Amino acid sequence: MEPIEQTKYEKLFSTPLFRFRIPDAAKLNEDLLVEEKRMRAESDGVEKSNHGGWHSAGNLFEQEAPCIQRLKTAAETAVLEATAQINTKADPKAYKLKMFAWMNSNPP
Repeated sequence: MEPIEQTKYEKLFSTPLFRFRIPDAAKLNEDLLVEEKRMRAESDGVEKSNHGGWHSAGNLFEQEAPCIQRLKTAAETAVLEATAQINTKADPKAYKLKMFAWMNSNPP
């Protein structure tokens, strides 16, 4: 049997993992927990896969709370920066992102 010759190698299904650090993340998390308590007091949320927990209704990023808007901005920035690193020919300014988020709260 003749040896085979490799002609090409491609990573077709690789998934890059990016990590970003948000300045003063501890304060942001604290503010998000306060906002979660406020939202839970106003809404029963929706039931999805969160049996025994709480799941916010609708798109979290439509909330006007400064902490949620800060999180949305950070998420958008991360997506655009990651896209630019994956595809150097991409122009992040040409994209119109539609971000969707929700908040879960589960008991211990």
